[in-house]
Amino acid sequence: MKKNHPTNDKPTLINSILKFRSKPLIRPGQGNQLSDNHSIQTRSNYSIAGTLLLLHTVLYLLADLLLQNLPELSSILYSDSIRSFAISGLATQGFLILLPVLIVMAVFHTSASNVIGDRPLPGTILLSFVTGIPAAAVFQGLNNLLIYQLLRMGWQIPVVTTPYSFNTNIIWSAPLSIKAMIIIVSALLPAIAEELMFRGVIQGSFAGRSRVAVIIFWQAVAFMLFHLDPLFILPPFMTGLLLGYLRHKSQSLLAPIVCHISLNISLLVLNPLLPRFTKSLLEISSETTRSLLYASLIASCIAAVALVPLIFIIGHQYKSPTPAKVRNLLFPGDWKLILAMSIMIVTIIIRYYNS
Repeated sequence: MKKNHPTNDKPTLINSILKFRSKPLIRPGQGNQLSDNHSIQTRSNYSIAGTLLLLHTVLYLLADLLLQNLPELSSILYSDSIRSFAISGLATQGFLILLPVLIVMAVFHTSASNVIGDRPLPGTILLSFVTGIPAAAVFQGLNNLLIYQLLRMGWQIPVVTTPYSFNTNIIWSAPLSIKAMIIIVSALLPAIAEELMFRGVIQGSFAGRSRVAVIIFWQAVAFMLFHLDPLFILPPFMTGLLLGYLRHKSQSLLAPIVCHISLNISLLVLNPLLPRFTKSLLEISSETTRSLLYASLIASCIAAVALVPLIFIIGHQYKSPTPAKVRNLLFPGDWKLILAMSIMIVTIIIRYYNS
């Protein structure tokens, strides 16, 4: 006969530990509204952002040094042909962005579900795509205004620093296959790779370190410096703010990816009509420059009429849960992030004076 032992309702230490370990530490898609357990774990992994950005910077410097010492390779990657354009684009997105992201995620055991987030609400994908269209016109117009004002203040405008020799403005007249290649290399791949890096890993690793506004601001600064272009400072920063806000509100990486794709495609289509101000363009004539500036500003104002309500809708489509306790740091990164951003700033300055 089996003896009945009295049950003890008080949990033992072992049972408490097992019960704690059975709870998931990370709930996918919660972004910055995290549970206390998630916040504690994220605080210990905030160095992911600095590690990723520094690894990307080191790989970029090594690749740049390699190209300077191997002119044959440079001619293959950056000649004026669609083949070189495709190869250089794939190499840039794969070696300099996706590879560091995968390495850091593997080293820090970052779950893909935490980077990607939840499934967005119905209608969010369409809303994100539509938002990218007026955003492209607004950001391009503001950047042209900034460059024009700097020129009037006596600043020397550098030449375009992009290594690509292929002219993507032919998208209007190119065959369908060339158009598809340009869109894939210039819009789809950069959007996916850059969103995984910045709004996925970097912004996610900052969770619990500071307020949402501070986190979005610093990932936007990193995104701005990442482009390493003295003539292209304002659009990446504003794009980083928009996409970071969209990532926070939707709790999904898919929404900023779609918005980023739409924004890139819109810039490709818009540039032949309302071109981005460059040194060669500004040297044509003052009348042409003013005409292009006025046209760009008019397009920006019209686009802003559509962009502002879309951002308002995004903000009110999602009800943010009550945030958990977070630290109120002004800078959520570590020394590696400071070092990587400092190297990028020095690189931008050197590019400006060398051009």
